[in-house]
Amino acid sequence: MQNLGQALLKLLQLKLGDYSNTGYEVFTYNSYITWNIAEEYMLPRHIYNMSCNPNITFDIVKNNPDYPWDAYSISKHPNVTWKIVQENPDFPWNFDALSTNSNITWEIVKNNLDSPWNWEYLCAIAPWCEIDFADFEKYRSYISENQNITIEIIRDNLHLDWDWCVLSRHQNITFDMIYQTLDDERYKWDIDAISDNPNVNICDVSSTLDDKRICWQWCILSKNPGITFDVIFETRKNPKFKWNWLFVSMNQNVTAKNVIDTIDDPICTWCIDALFMNKMDQPYNKYNR
Repeated sequence: MQNLGQALLKLLQLKLGDYSNTGYEVFTYNSYITWNIAEEYMLPRHIYNMSCNPNITFDIVKNNPDYPWDAYSISKHPNVTWKIVQENPDFPWNFDALSTNSNITWEIVKNNLDSPWNWEYLCAIAPWCEIDFADFEKYRSYISENQNITIEIIRDNLHLDWDWCVLSRHQNITFDMIYQTLDDERYKWDIDAISDNPNVNICDVSSTLDDKRICWQWCILSKNPGITFDVIFETRKNPKFKWNWLFVSMNQNVTAKNVIDTIDDPICTWCIDALFMNKMDQPYNKYNR
């Protein structure tokens, strides 16, 4: 991984020249940029954004206390567990961010009710049976994002004022579920948001290109984690597939090797800034919000 990260840095310098004074902030998010690379190439002011880097561990943070770490990003970081929070009470933990951390479970919340959780955000992880419907209007977007929602729950509660934009891109809702109910007026699917649904794949897109009820948003679709780079590359010359390369550069399925192998392809107009903000190769997790 370190060699690939160094190759990306060399590619950046080759294409854009000396970027060290202004631009290293943009690629601190990238999974190929390891802490060793960061220490070698970056200035202390770039470390703020390194707080989001998937290779950062809390041990690195503790061993480098003089760097300007972003407490919000560290609190949200998937490498931070509740055990780490408990063992490091002097760190300025941000409970808004912790409330969206994918390692925080409902059981942890229930066992630590004295902590200053953000209850709006926690609506997304609460068991469905514990949702307070008296607050539905207030928290409708967060409840619509709840990780326990199924198509059956939606079907049995169509009287609720759901946030259909959120539901349309929900990880538990497949394109088939949406397509089968597209003509049912009770289901108010957001046509634009469907392109952001992580379950959408190239078969879904190909089979509905001529369906006027579906209006694919190619910018959003280009970065959809359900769309692989191989699929994009294979269809890049097909005029029916209107891939947007700025957004392809944001697609987490893109690897450093993909970029290096296609950098001279005239159709693959990579956006360098977007590439280095792309975490790359990281498992998609809708619930690390």
